[in-house]
Amino acid sequence: MSVSKAVEAAGGTILWCPTPDCGYPFEPYQGQAEYNCMNCSRTYCLICKIVFHTGKTCQAYHAELKAIADAEAKRIADLAARVAAELNAQR
Repeated sequence: MSVSKAVEAAGGTILWCPTPDCGYPFEPYQGQAEYNCMNCSRTYCLICKIVFHTGKTCQAYHAELKAIADAEAKRIADLAARVAAELNAQR
């Protein structure tokens, strides 16, 4: 039986490392939040399904990402407004 068939047969209890070109299968234990891949050595948050955010709760990490994204969106909007104003001034 191939590894992928064995994973399918496990009924969803076995996951794959999300690192591109890794795909190492693992079975997390009940309540496990952090996974360190034995194959590629990357660490992931099993709750968020992203790279592990050491020292931060999932909620705090996502709030930080949102704040960064909001600040970047404001910066881009401000830049677009300045460019539009300069183009209007040239007419």
